[in-house]
Amino acid sequence: MSVARNLARIGKQSAIYGAGSIAATLLGIVLLPLYTRELTPAQFGDAELALRIVLAVAIVARLGLVNSFFRFFFDSDDDDARRRVFRTVFWALQATTLLWVLITALASPWLGDQVFTTPGAGPDLVLAIAFGVYVTVNYELTIALFRVQERPLAFSIRTIIDLILTAGFTYVFIVVLDMGPFGLLLGTYLGSLIVWLGVLVEQRSWVGFGIDRPLLKEMLKFGVPLMPAGAAMWAVTLINRPIVLAVGNPAMLGVLGAGFRIGTGVLLLVNAFQLAWPAFAYSIKSDEEAKKTYAAVLGAYLAFMGWAALALALVAPWFLRLLTTEPYWGATAAITPIAIAGPLYGGYFIAAIGVGRKKKNQFNWIVVAVAALVEVGALLLLVPRFGVAGAGWSLVIAYGTMFGLMIWREHRVFPVPYPWGRIVRIPVVLAVAFVATLVIPDSGVGPLGLRLLVAALIPLGYVAVGFLTRNELAEARRLVGAIRRRPEVKPGPGVDTPLEAAAGDLNDLEVEG
Repeated sequence: MSVARNLARIGKQSAIYGAGSIAATLLGIVLLPLYTRELTPAQFGDAELALRIVLAVAIVARLGLVNSFFRFFFDSDDDDARRRVFRTVFWALQATTLLWVLITALASPWLGDQVFTTPGAGPDLVLAIAFGVYVTVNYELTIALFRVQERPLAFSIRTIIDLILTAGFTYVFIVVLDMGPFGLLLGTYLGSLIVWLGVLVEQRSWVGFGIDRPLLKEMLKFGVPLMPAGAAMWAVTLINRPIVLAVGNPAMLGVLGAGFRIGTGVLLLVNAFQLAWPAFAYSIKSDEEAKKTYAAVLGAYLAFMGWAALALALVAPWFLRLLTTEPYWGATAAITPIAIAGPLYGGYFIAAIGVGRKKKNQFNWIVVAVAALVEVGALLLLVPRFGVAGAGWSLVIAYGTMFGLMIWREHRVFPVPYPWGRIVRIPVVLAVAFVATLVIPDSGVGPLGLRLLVAALIPLGYVAVGFLTRNELAEARRLVGAIRRRPEVKPGPGVDTPLEAAAGDLNDLEVEG
C-alpha cells in the first residue's frame, strides 16, 4: 500500500475516532460550569487529583499488558491465536485489578485524610479511586477489541454512550444528591462500568477461560518495561499538581484544573489519532513501508496539531469566561502552554511506535524519567514566579524533552527518515500565531474576530514557508475527494450491532484505488 493511501487510511480512522474524542471533550467543557458552580475550587482540585491518581495507579495495575495486547495481536493472522492473546491479558488483568481494589479498600480510612483536603471526603475518594482503577483498566482492554478489529465507529458509539451515562450520573450525584467530589468520581466510572459489561456480552466469543502461561511470560517481558515509562509519564503529567499545591494553595490547584479542562481541548484530536495509531502502525508488515509512512505521518501530524493548538489558544479566554466563574479566570495564563504541549505529547508516541515495532522498549522509561526530572526543575523555577502559567510552560518543556529524546532513541533502533528540513518550518508559522495571543486583546468582539482570522491563516502560512507544496495540496484534495466518494462496501472484521449497521460503519469500507 502506498504512503498516500496509508495517510488516507490513518486520517479516516482518526476522524472517526475523533467523534468520540470530540464528544468527551465537549462533555468536559459542558460539565465545567456544573463543577465550578457546585464545587469549590478546593473540592474541584481534590476531584481532579483523584481522577489523575486513577490514571497513575492504572499504569501499575495493567502491567504493560494492554500495550502488549496491541503488539502481540498482529504477530499472527490466526483468529484462535489472537483470541488466546486477548484471553491471557483479560484474566491476568482481572487478577491484578481485583487485588488492587482489596488493598486500597483496606487502606482507605487512613490514606484518604493524608491525600485530600475536603473534610470527611478522603476515605470515600480513595474507595472511588479503587473502583476507578478496576473499571479503567478492564474497560480499556475490552474496548480495544474494536481498535484491533479496525472498527472505529463501533468504538466511538460506545464512547458516546459512556459519556451520556457519565453526564446523567454526575448530575444526579453532584446536584441532586450533593455528594461533592466523590459524586464526580462515582459518576465518571459508573457509566464506564455499564458500557464495559455491555461490550463483554457483545464480544463474548473472545472471553473464554484460561491463561497461556508461556505467552503471558513473553507479553510481560514486553509490557513490564513499559511500567517505569508509564510511571514516569504520570510524573510528567501530574507532578505539577503537588508542586503547585506545595507553593500555592488548593484553590490554585482548582484554577489549574480548569485551565487543563480547556487547554487540553486539543487533546481531543491527539487522542483520536492515538486511538488509531498503534493498531494501524503495527499492521504495516513491511519495515520499509512503515518507515516511509511514519515519516510522512509525523510531518502531517505536527502541522495539523500545531494549527489546532494555536487556534485553541487564540480563542480560549472567551471559553474560560463563558464556562466558569470569576475565581477561575486566572487560568487564562495556563491555557496557551497547555494547548501547545498537546502536539509534543502525541509526537512522543509516534516516535515510540518505531521502538515498539522492534520490541526494544526496555529503555523507554529512561526517556520519560529524564523529562520528569526536567519538569520538576522547571516547576520549581517557574511556578513560584508565574503561578499556573509556570506550570503550563513546564509541561511544554517536559513534553518537548520527551519527544526529542524518543526521536533520538527511535533513530538508534529503527531509523525513520523524517523530513526535518520541512518540519522545522512548522514552528516558524506557529510562532507568529503565538505572538498574536500576546498582542491582540483577549476580550471583546473585535479582538475575537481578529484572533479567528489569525487561526484561519495558519494553513496558508505553511504554504508560504514551503512546508506544503502545490503538488501536495493537489494530492491532498484528491485523497479527500476519494474518501468522500461512495466506496465499495466489503465485509468488515467485526459483527455490527443493529445501531452500527444503521449508521454504516465507515471502518468496514475500503476506498477503491
